[in-house]
Amino acid sequence: MRRLLIALLCLGLSGHSFAAVSYYTSATPEYFNTSPNEACRPAIEANVSFPAGHSLVQPLGDTLSGCSYRARNENGQTYVNGFLVNGLPVYVFQKSCQQGDAGILNWPFGVKNSPTGDVPPASAILPPSPVCQSGCMQERGAVQSCFSFPDEDPLKVYCDWNTTLTGAACSTGDEPTKPELPDPEPDPCQADPNAQGCTGGGDTGGGDTGGGDTGGGDTGGGDTGGGDTGGGDTGGGDTGGGDTGGGDNGSGGNAASGLGCNETLSCSGDSITCSILNLQKQSRCEGLVNGDFDEQRPFIDDFLSGDKFKPEQDEEISISNLFKEGTRFLPTGCPQPKSMALTANGGRSFQLSYEPLCQFASDLSYLIVAAAAVFYALYVGRAVGGE
Repeated sequence: MRRLLIALLCLGLSGHSFAAVSYYTSATPEYFNTSPNEACRPAIEANVSFPAGHSLVQPLGDTLSGCSYRARNENGQTYVNGFLVNGLPVYVFQKSCQQGDAGILNWPFGVKNSPTGDVPPASAILPPSPVCQSGCMQERGAVQSCFSFPDEDPLKVYCDWNTTLTGAACSTGDEPTKPELPDPEPDPCQADPNAQGCTGGGDTGGGDTGGGDTGGGDTGGGDTGGGDTGGGDTGGGDTGGGDTGGGDNGSGGNAASGLGCNETLSCSGDSITCSILNLQKQSRCEGLVNGDFDEQRPFIDDFLSGDKFKPEQDEEISISNLFKEGTRFLPTGCPQPKSMALTANGGRSFQLSYEPLCQFASDLSYLIVAAAAVFYALYVGRAVGGE
């Protein structure tokens, strides 16, 4: 029979995914811990000043009573005390790590190579898996999008990764430290555009147009005056800064156009590079559109003028209903006396009356109602910001 019950229990639970919980507080919502007590520690350390000779023994946390602490005074005696932050208690909340739920993880990806504009695959950084984030363990999935910050450093790339929760909880202290992207090496072509491998002295600056076949080549000075030798193909043409310096071999076969937000992107070459370029363009253009407040003002005004944002009519709430609408689970009358019969001494019978106990409970009910009223008054007062 016991094996059958265990089998039925396992069968009933097999269709449910596992979900552990982590804890955080209203004072430190960015800090998570698998223990409600330890979730209160940062709030205590930041907001409680102990007198001289007093020290913290243990933080105490509960989802019902909130955060408190056990401390020790100079005589070695321990005591429990609560505390307020901005005049309000510090509440403890649970976060469910439901297995299979989706998440997002932001992680540094790498630094672009200046000549190619790509992150070298050998230096690309992948986030660990599984990884702790926001109190839940998560498995890394496919990359969702990548972006950079043009105003800060356009060569540093960050990516958002799709994740799946494993159902296990974790603490903020278990989160790995994100690596710092190194500063990119300076572009040598900025110092010397005519250096080898740079495009500054190639086809445009001093190549076929500037000093090549047109400027001093076959047309300007001909083969005799200064053509092939003086300023033609040798002096400033194909060798000096033409096809070798920044010609066909400079980009490695990759080409892209239509980078403007109003243009159609065209990319040829490595498919992964083109995909990253497309995501970066979308992210940049969406940021420009979302950051243009004047252009978005009509949409914001239309959204805020909807029915959802209209003020509701004032409504009166009767506090007396807190006491009138309760449900009873015991009878209102006093129980019947308990009778007992004795076989000895003539078979006498005795009765045990509940009347004194009922009268005491009736008198005590007024005190219970008064205490509940005081509790509700304090609860409502603190909720609206009272001391």
